[in-house]
Amino acid sequence: SGGVGKYSWYVPRFTAQRNPKVLSYSGMTGGSDTENRRLMAETFLRPQTWKYFCDEVSSNNCTTPYYDDQGRLIAERPPSD
Repeated sequence: SGGVGKYSWYVPRFTAQRNPKVLSYSGMTGGSDTENRRLMAETFLRPQTWKYFCDEVSSNNCTTPYYDDQGRLIAERPPSD
């Protein structure tokens, strides 16, 4: 039948720069369970969508580029839908 499946995830550059372990499944699963739970909690804090970020976190709904306190671009524009 020729079907092919693929699982993948998006990791923003600033997140990968802070902790390269989040770039791969083996990086996130290596180490102790306690260490991995702490890493995920500290890195991602809570689930959040791009729309939620622009509506609730950005002071101007992402109408202008949003940078973090270290000057890294977080959102360049609001989502299109």
